[in-house]
Amino acid sequence: MKSPTLLKLEQQFLKSLRTDKNSPWLESIIIPAHQRNTEEVLDLYLNRARTRTIAPFHEIFPACEAIMGSELFDRFVDDFYLHSHCDNVTVLDYANSFMDYLTVVKPEFFEPLIPTIEEQTIDWSRLLIDVALTEWRLRRAETAPTLRKNNPEELLHRLRVKKLHGYRPKLEHGTRIPFSCYCLVPLTKAHKCPIEPRHLIAGERKPYLIWRKPDNQVEIRTISEDEARLLRSCNGHLSVTAILQEETHFGFSREETLDRISEAIKLGWIVSLFDPMSYQ
Repeated sequence: MKSPTLLKLEQQFLKSLRTDKNSPWLESIIIPAHQRNTEEVLDLYLNRARTRTIAPFHEIFPACEAIMGSELFDRFVDDFYLHSHCDNVTVLDYANSFMDYLTVVKPEFFEPLIPTIEEQTIDWSRLLIDVALTEWRLRRAETAPTLRKNNPEELLHRLRVKKLHGYRPKLEHGTRIPFSCYCLVPLTKAHKCPIEPRHLIAGERKPYLIWRKPDNQVEIRTISEDEARLLRSCNGHLSVTAILQEETHFGFSREETLDRISEAIKLGWIVSLFDPMSYQ
């Protein structure tokens, strides 16, 4: 349990990060080094905290920055930081909150962006939320601890042993299967080459797979709605038997679904078949 003084210190520090005025209480407990005043020392600490949490946004959201332009992106980030209610001063916590901020951002912030692309009216709020969310998911997939413990051959053997159909298939940690009306595939390479909004205009809703490949490279790829439904069932809660039964309602025989699960294992999408009894 934190002491009241330490808790107050954290609260006052966070409050000062989000306002233009430093906390008098913080200034009162700082003992500055020779030839420095209290306000100067506190500003140094606050600026360092802001830099450590906000500077990585350029790395996490390169496509957002490319679409907005650096000047407008910095304006978004500064306004977000000022109004953020995130209580943890960490990069990932702030980046996670950035998507929430984009849903309530002031309309005038989007005025510098052109209203149409190739004769299509652009809903910039919707586009940027999708882009930011996808870039956040890419980072999560990249940094999540791996679940790969067995090679595909071992998993395929388990899958074909009928008595093991109580096992539950799981995808790699950090894998996400979003739907979007935008083309998300180019965002995989946003760190390497500039992204333009016209690259993202798709026009129809599609499911995507965001996953970390066996070589640890993160990828976005389009998948079919049948693949999306099957992979979403591989969440560690449904057994192979339950998935086989569920897919019969979509016109797939049990053998066909077994083949589809086998293919997902070979592709590296399904990385685990665990025994729920082992947790008891």
